[in-house]
Amino acid sequence: AGAGKTQVALQFMLQVQLPPSRGGLGGGAVFLHADTPSYQVPMRRLEELAAAFAAKHTDIGATRDRLMSHIHVRQLNSADELSSVLHDTHWLRTKQVRLIVLDSIAGLYRSQGDETGASRASVAAERSRQLMHVAATLQKISDEYDVAVIVTNQITDKPLSDVGLDSLSPAEENAYLHSSSNGRHSWSVPALGLGWSLGVNTRLMLTRREAAGPRLDALTATALHHCQPYHQHQHGTYTLPSTDTRFEPQQQLPASHFVRQLHVMLSPRMEYRCCPFEVCHDRIVGLAGQPR
Repeated sequence: AGAGKTQVALQFMLQVQLPPSRGGLGGGAVFLHADTPSYQVPMRRLEELAAAFAAKHTDIGATRDRLMSHIHVRQLNSADELSSVLHDTHWLRTKQVRLIVLDSIAGLYRSQGDETGASRASVAAERSRQLMHVAATLQKISDEYDVAVIVTNQITDKPLSDVGLDSLSPAEENAYLHSSSNGRHSWSVPALGLGWSLGVNTRLMLTRREAAGPRLDALTATALHHCQPYHQHQHGTYTLPSTDTRFEPQQQLPASHFVRQLHVMLSPRMEYRCCPFEVCHDRIVGLAGQPR
């Protein structure tokens, strides 16, 4: 939680509407929301991002309302509802959609079967079957309608003893391995198991880790006053802090800070890469420096 996956997904739904000459796909987006019982909180955040995004692209007629009108939202509360939406694709035939975002598939399947009394093995087998069917359906839709598909997932922590350090690649150590406050190492892996991972063509992992000392990178020194970070409170509303030690050089620097990174873990087009980024009040921005 807090890595920024929903924030990045919202940014993609705006970016896709730009013409190809500006890095977009020239079409709208479908937002299938399943992470919480209501999509109101992410939609309020999307409106804030859309207002700032439109201000940067007024020369092509972008406005907040126009951008929002090309994002079609559907709340999903069960795996059955997802199946129904994916098999009734009139919304793709009647709208100029170039991107589908499902946020998140784990919200629909992680607790599935808990109340049925079935054995863990049978529940896992049925869930894997359904997930492979969902993955195949999304791939078919992507090919048939020429749309990009982004599906967010959650992570599961496992004891490192279940894996072993010697079996990890440098990329996996950087993305999946982390230490807790008591100094113990743990291993973070995508949720939903092998059944879902086999259907994924490209895997991006977002991490949010605490690092010692204040942030002293180039972006902090030169541009953070243009990129004020958001803080999400327990009630799900986003507010801009009135004071922040990163904007007040005369105040004592914080003893630690959080670093968000986007890792390209699996891709048919590139090797492992890692890029730090910041969730700002008006956009998602990569930090200064070359991606690693």
